[in-house]
Amino acid sequence: MCKGFVLTVRPGFEEAFVKFIETGEIDGEIEDDHPYLTLAQEIKASSKSIYKYVPNPNRGDYVFCWEDVPGTDEERLKEHVRSMKGAILKDLSKILKHFLEDLSERELSIDDIIDDETWFKRVGDADVEKNEEKNEITVTTKEIPIKINNVTITLTFHLTFELDTSDGTIRLVRKVMERRGDVLRVEKEDVLPLRYYSSEEKEGDATRRYVFFVPGEHIDTWYEYTPTGALHVEKGEELSMW
Repeated sequence: MCKGFVLTVRPGFEEAFVKFIETGEIDGEIEDDHPYLTLAQEIKASSKSIYKYVPNPNRGDYVFCWEDVPGTDEERLKEHVRSMKGAILKDLSKILKHFLEDLSERELSIDDIIDDETWFKRVGDADVEKNEEKNEITVTTKEIPIKINNVTITLTFHLTFELDTSDGTIRLVRKVMERRGDVLRVEKEDVLPLRYYSSEEKEGDATRRYVFFVPGEHIDTWYEYTPTGALHVEKGEELSMW
């Protein structure tokens, strides 16, 4: 059974061809919502289509439903944060050097400083808050004590998912708070080079937004145009913090 087919049409004759196929007449009229797409339209529509629970290298992995956090999808979000330990703490040695000026130049191992068991527990006990006005969801870990060079400091990670409703993109902002005793000394904030997108879906009278994570560090963005194959590269501000 043939589900679809592609026909080549000389540029400039696309509309006339569609009218002929639909009505049998060269000057026939068709509705604006006809089912015919150009190849470029089909590729664009496919790339923007996101389906819950359906893995896709371009669309990413389903993480959580925005409306269900805090709530039924809160544990899904925490599980994602647990699994992202390597990306969230990738520059941990740089973070510690920011707080401990006398720290040696030796590169420190993430697991030697914060092991998996500690990270999983602190994230599992984390507080999750939503700011409806700012379109933000923040995961705040419990304090993590770290001992370096006979100095003990306590770090708290604030991970904020910031939603841009204009295009559905989400950025993850990491704020690190450092405490020694009763003194909160400094804080360090970075936008992590991780890619998140959201898809709105109608479910009855309600609209729900599903959040997807695209694996891999966001290095650059490009668009390829057909049929010339011309290439345009869109540059951001600072492409990577690593």
